[in-house]
Amino acid sequence: MQEANEIVSKGLPNNGLQETLNLNPRNIWTVNEITVVLAETERMQEANESFWKIFNINYAHICALLGNYSNAIQKVST
Repeated sequence: MQEANEIVSKGLPNNGLQETLNLNPRNIWTVNEITVVLAETERMQEANESFWKIFNINYAHICALLGNYSNAIQKVST
């Protein structure tokens, strides 16, 4: 989720997002919040890419919980 740090540092409203990412760069909730901010500030291409990354991570997590490790690995790799 290195991209999230880069997005925040490119001039988005901070409201604590940078501090949260510094504490845990893999915080999916913060990355989701950044994605919402991207969409609200009409940075749709970046928001779309970020939403799909979050979707793939969540889907992979569900696959892993269900024991479908090959699909989980495939989703994380995309």
